[in-house]
Amino acid sequence: MSAQKSLNKKSGAPGKSYSGKNHGSNRKHLNYINPNHYTYLAIPLLLIIALVPLIVYVKKVILNDPGNLYWNGQNERYDIFSYYKMVYLLIFAGAGLLLYLLMKKGNPFEKVKRPYYIPTGIFALLALASAIASDYKQVAFFGFIERYEGAVVLIVYCVILFLAMNVFQDEKSIKIMFGCLFASATVISILGIFQYCGINYFDSSFISQLITPPYLLKLGGSIKPNMEGNLIYSTLYNPNYVGSYTAMLIPISVILLIWFKKIWQKLAISTILLLTLINLIGSQSFAGLIGTGFAVVILLIIYKNDLWAHKWITLSAILILIAGTIAVNFAAKGALVNRLVNMMTGNAEIVEAQKSINNTLAGLSDVKMDDRRLQLVTNKGTLVVLTQDLAINVMDENNAVIPSKFDNNTLTFSDKRFENIKIAVKPDEGMMNIFYNNFQLLDVAFTKDGLRSPTNRWLNYRNDREIQAFGFKGVETFGSNRGYIWSRSIPQLKDTILLGHGPDTFAIYFPQYDFLSKLRFYLTGSIFVDKAHNLYLQTALNTGVLSLLALLALFVMYFISSIKLYFKSNSVRTNFFSTAGAACFTAFCGYVVAALANDSVVSVAPVFWVLLGLGIGINVKLAKETADGFLQKSSI
Repeated sequence: MSAQKSLNKKSGAPGKSYSGKNHGSNRKHLNYINPNHYTYLAIPLLLIIALVPLIVYVKKVILNDPGNLYWNGQNERYDIFSYYKMVYLLIFAGAGLLLYLLMKKGNPFEKVKRPYYIPTGIFALLALASAIASDYKQVAFFGFIERYEGAVVLIVYCVILFLAMNVFQDEKSIKIMFGCLFASATVISILGIFQYCGINYFDSSFISQLITPPYLLKLGGSIKPNMEGNLIYSTLYNPNYVGSYTAMLIPISVILLIWFKKIWQKLAISTILLLTLINLIGSQSFAGLIGTGFAVVILLIIYKNDLWAHKWITLSAILILIAGTIAVNFAAKGALVNRLVNMMTGNAEIVEAQKSINNTLAGLSDVKMDDRRLQLVTNKGTLVVLTQDLAINVMDENNAVIPSKFDNNTLTFSDKRFENIKIAVKPDEGMMNIFYNNFQLLDVAFTKDGLRSPTNRWLNYRNDREIQAFGFKGVETFGSNRGYIWSRSIPQLKDTILLGHGPDTFAIYFPQYDFLSKLRFYLTGSIFVDKAHNLYLQTALNTGVLSLLALLALFVMYFISSIKLYFKSNSVRTNFFSTAGAACFTAFCGYVVAALANDSVVSVAPVFWVLLGLGIGINVKLAKETADGFLQKSSI
């Protein structure tokens, strides 16, 4: 059990949590809630932080709106990782807000926290306005398929922030929160390590049937995710999101490892730290590694005196982590080190393949397609493929018919300008395979309604539009081709100053018709870019540049207040609230830096918003107590 002792003689009896000079002023300031109720109020947030990241269950989604049909034109999709996370997030957050409003007496919006409420409210309002104004309202309100982070979820993030700022007022509820976070992280990390070792539990018939609804099982068989390689994604859907998650967990683990005094506590936290570190490396998320590195730098600044004072303990902990990592790497036959090298230098095989495909595509300057016409623009001329009534006609840019030979369902051309191009026709499938220098450029379906392509998802045709790009010229492959995505996304910002295209609509507005660039950087023209791979660019495009400024204002306010509290204060050594606040601050730093190359996603973002709300609430509390001339001292 923990004991609290006020350093101010007027603060009251030990064991109570006060935020003023006397009991009466505390009631007036906080619109008093019985301290015993704080834990009950925190239950919905505890469920969010512990259970939502773990939820994996199959949902058959019926699609009938243009935005989600844009995925591939099919009217149904099976979701495994995101849909039910979204559903239970809404349920828990709604229950938490209702419970708080019922139990909170007086004005729920405390004046002292108003500076944080203002940018949060502006962000929520602009997200809602962008959804209302969007051309794809179904997506904008409820999210794009396999993401489900529409306006409703974005507003819920703001609700979570509000609740966490106000609910975690006592030491007990905060400790329970960290316990739930670590319990969830342990399960996620263990499952991730199984994947890393080549044991994919989704391949198990038991697990596969466990996550599949009975009515689907009756139809014959179960459904499981199709993930390649041994990259760790656990229950978070994507290795990148594992990176963002571990960027928060690792600094929290280190700080609580410093705080805890009992051996068993240190051993437990050390184990969690090792597990999350392995998951970070096994996910091969460079963004997660950079985020974690920045968080650790902040941590070292905060705890520089403590770490030096206990340098032998610090050194021992580092050696234990290194030994554990070496042991895991040995058990995995060196794969851990190999992946770390790939994270830092890039995959040599992919780099070589990109060089090879650029040589193959030499002379091809553009690929264009609309519903009736496919154009291959070369340095010798343009080959134009026209379709009408399921018939194929081929000519050049001057509408001159190009002599061709059709043999074995393959169309070849005697014209010297296009002799390196051929078209394989599959009439039974209604498909054409386009080849250039014997390399398959793309697949095209020809139907009575026009041409279709996996890259041209649904009906978003280029229609002779120029591909706009800004920056990253020559370095498009930076960050696993993030340079390419950002260069094609930035030009859209001029259209989203006040309001965005709509929450979660990024994929619809990205130039999916940029076939040739995708071939050069992704080695296939059929890749579907559905994420910005940058939280800030994602926000500016989806909900508007103004909403991004509101979000950044919230982040900057919290960052500055944390620097003032933790960089110069020694209270993190003696006060649990300061320790918890420092843990939230370093987790915040890890996440927002990783977000420079990662997106917000329903698998991880709820955890971030809970920690951010908790961190803000603690900072407000500590700032007031510092102004009142006292801090609380805790021990475990």
